Amino acid sequence: FSELTNDYHSVFMKSWMAYLPNLAPGHNVNGSDVHAIIGSCMPYRPADKVVELLSDKGDGYFIKIGHGDKTCPEIYSAGKKYVLSAGGANRGKASDIVARPIVLFLDDHTESLSQSFHLSGPGSDFMKWNNMGVYQNFACAAGPVSVPAEYKPMVENENWKIFSYQSNIFIAVYSSGHCGIICLLTGNDPKQLLKK
Repeated sequence: FSELTNDYHSVFMKSWMAYLPNLAPGHNVNGSDVHAIIGSCMPYRPADKVVELLSDKGDGYFIKIGHGDKTCPEIYSAGKKYVLSAGGANRGKASDIVARPIVLFLDDHTESLSQSFHLSGPGSDFMKWNNMGVYQNFACAAGPVSVPAEYKPMVENENWKIFSYQSNIFIAVYSSGHCGIICLLTGNDPKQLLKK
């Protein structure tokens, strides 16, 4: 899980997005050159609305995309400069679904999991994880929150730590061995947010 974009779906998306006029070239495809070529050669391109949401999230959104019986939905919550993405849940030994961490993607172009706020399930056996705990500007899992080393809390108490992200966007974190919570909050005073 060290790289956030080491899957083939990300490589296809990068190859499709390379056709956009304002996108900077040179996205790393992590050694999956063949899949990038396949994506570039295919006549398919993402729908205009999907591309629009990638670059302009408006006031934000909450999306849950179901994929049918015995599958796992995709769940996303976004604000102008971030996306919370659910990690999924394994559906048994015969399933191809692999649970991943819940990740807070910030508008900082990070491609490493260690440089992102994320929640893993309990223990290291991802076959037992249920990382679908994402709602509007909120995520929770049955494991601790991993906080990037470069982030230091602005304020904290015995339960919560609040980190600054942008001028009026804050990341509130509760973390214990059995429960992790990430909340995206807006405001001007982190002390007041902590009090609430």
